[in-house]
Amino acid sequence: MLLSIGRKPWQIPTLPVILAFLALIDLRVELRLLFDHVTITSVLAALWGHPLAVAVLATQPSLWRHYQSGRAERDQPSKSSGPSRP
Repeated sequence: MLLSIGRKPWQIPTLPVILAFLALIDLRVELRLLFDHVTITSVLAALWGHPLAVAVLATQPSLWRHYQSGRAERDQPSKSSGPSRP
């Protein structure tokens, strides 16, 4: 997915976005309960009831860094020189 603002293209990695969206859909009922009444019980129910969604949301910064650096490495031209000389 490519977003361009001015002359600088911004590339958004789609996999972390999709994973975060699906995790939030999975947690939607618990998030509504947390917005109504934040209690220790409701926080623990969200954590224990949906461990994968919580893990995906907790690792989002790492996923963004990983997929941004991988895309930057792919976009740069490779520096391949001929056979190495001794």
